[in-house]
Amino acid sequence: MVAAALVAFAYGPAADVAYEIAAATPLSPLTAMLLRLAAVLAWSSVIVGLADVFAGGDQGAIAWFLPMTCVALLAAAIGLRTQPVAGAAAGMGAWMVI
Repeated sequence: MVAAALVAFAYGPAADVAYEIAAATPLSPLTAMLLRLAAVLAWSSVIVGLADVFAGGDQGAIAWFLPMTCVALLAAAIGLRTQPVAGAAAGMGAWMVI
């Protein structure tokens, strides 16, 4: 949830230096935010997974990051195929089920 909040706060004309470029794309702002969130969580999962392996941990952190990444990718995929709000709702619903 922290990653989602940080991505949301980093998106918009006040915070994003490349906002005009993103606004010129044919994606809706919500779809662009869902794609950014999926990218952030995918890389976070890789980094946390590698850190868990090298630190010799119990892989507890990756057990949280993988479902979050899957839910974000699901939300982005549904948002691209249908309406962005439907993708966000599907992602939130999937996370509540998990």
